[in-house]
Amino acid sequence: MYTTKHAQKLFDVKSDQTIRNWIREFQEFFSVEATPGKGIDLQLSEEDMRILDLIASMRAERQPSEQIYATLKSGQRGDLPTYTPEELDLLVKGDYERHLSTQVNELNLKIDQLARENEELKSALQPIRDQSIRLEAEKMSLERRIEELTRELQDERQRVKEYTEQERSRSREDMERLLREIAGLRYEIGRLESESGKSDQSSQQE
Repeated sequence: MYTTKHAQKLFDVKSDQTIRNWIREFQEFFSVEATPGKGIDLQLSEEDMRILDLIASMRAERQPSEQIYATLKSGQRGDLPTYTPEELDLLVKGDYERHLSTQVNELNLKIDQLARENEELKSALQPIRDQSIRLEAEKMSLERRIEELTRELQDERQRVKEYTEQERSRSREDMERLLREIAGLRYEIGRLESESGKSDQSSQQE
């Protein structure tokens, strides 16, 4: 028995679904095995293949469905396949293997292309990586310098604070010293004034 894959190969159509569509459209002319129902594999007899041959040839001539139906209704059929189901199996298998081989070749070519593009991208990105590394090194150097300057600033602030405290202490000491000197001078002035007053009183008594 033949299959829709055999018919697809024999009548050179894009998909075995085309064969299934023909069988469904002209169902009354096909055997029960050719129209078993949904989900069941089709089995095509030699008579089914002769019907398909006629449909395929008239489709190739762009004959309308009404004309094909009338021709089949008149009992006209196409030719028997020149290949047995076993021979068509080999042909279908060969096509399948060639199809897989073509896909593998296309995938290999795609892989090679992607590998080349990957290398090109790596080459293009390398200067960017180098620049990024350089910039990162410069950034780290600047951050270290900032830390050093920050510590120096803190130390300088501490020194200024300590210096200011020393200046304040020195100023207090100077003020205290001046106050003591002023107090001493005032004392001397008072003493001198007191002695001067006593001297004036003695002069008046004489």
